[in-house]
Amino acid sequence: MKELIINDENLKDEEMDGIVTRVKAFIINSENKVLIARSNGGCQLPGGHVEKNETYKKALIREVREEVGISVKEESIKEFFKIRRYMANYFNTSKNMISDVIYFVINTDEKPNKKNTHYTSLEKEYQFHIESVDFKCLASHVNSVVKKDGKQINRIIADELIYAYEELKKYL
Repeated sequence: MKELIINDENLKDEEMDGIVTRVKAFIINSENKVLIARSNGGCQLPGGHVEKNETYKKALIREVREEVGISVKEESIKEFFKIRRYMANYFNTSKNMISDVIYFVINTDEKPNKKNTHYTSLEKEYQFHIESVDFKCLASHVNSVVKKDGKQINRIIADELIYAYEELKKYL
């Protein structure tokens, strides 16, 4: 699996207080549409934090069920890319953290089912929802959404999504 390391502040491993691991999925149907999540002015892929004693694929299955409302089988999930970002003062917590995001691809024609989702209170507050975008237009769509927003966190997420998107185009 290819890995991109982002360490703009040249932090060392021994300076880090911990690792936060997330999983994200490009969910693509046979019409070459990809599902993206919109929330709090930004775009992201469905996915989330890996819980204690959870494999990456089990975490992704849980997150896709919670956010998209569909069930995916472990064998349909293909891991292809990882971004590791070293962050000082991780989101104003006074901690230096490593953020690992593991990217997967899932091919399915199952449609999002809002009745089967389980959004957190924060996702509800931020009007989390899933939309479908043409795969070939994904980068321009994400950039146009985030350009209007201006929040640093949404720019970081968008930039990482676009890095992964460029890798996925090589992978497919």
